[in-house]
Amino acid sequence: MHIFVVFITTILAASFLLIVLRGAPFVPSQKKYIKAAFEDLYKPNKDDILFDIGSGDGAVLKQALSSGFKKVIGWELNPFLVVVSLLRLNKDIRSQKVQLACRDFLISKLPDGVTIFYCFGVERFVQKAIKKIEDYSNDQQREVYFMSLAFKIKNREPQNSNQLYYLYKISPCKKQQP
Repeated sequence: MHIFVVFITTILAASFLLIVLRGAPFVPSQKKYIKAAFEDLYKPNKDDILFDIGSGDGAVLKQALSSGFKKVIGWELNPFLVVVSLLRLNKDIRSQKVQLACRDFLISKLPDGVTIFYCFGVERFVQKAIKKIEDYSNDQQREVYFMSLAFKIKNREPQNSNQLYYLYKISPCKKQQP
């Protein structure tokens, strides 16, 4: 039994450490701050779809639904946190308002229709994520938004911010005429 506990603990610790090397550590988001972000910085409408990059325990997804988003999508690298999210959002998953997956944002194809991306990530990850979101905006030929918890984007001014969150509008590049 002791060996089993040590094995499970090692697996959990290793999975959390590997995720930290890839993006950001898991830090639970507080409901009051998430709620304030969706009230003050980005007020969703009935057609908005939020994509949470590194959705952790599903707290942002849960609050986004309560704030009026049509649909929420969460991708998380840590399978244990995906299970926690599944348990937290079980009722909403059955209503087709939530999609959860254990996927790597940087290498996976993004779903159509996303209007805002949400992320808590270290600076080097945020810079990579922004590049992917710019490509997404170009492919979709429409504006999308990016909300970052705690980290600013280099060489960009936020459209809106408070002491904790930064909201950016990502516009598609104009296609060049032949």
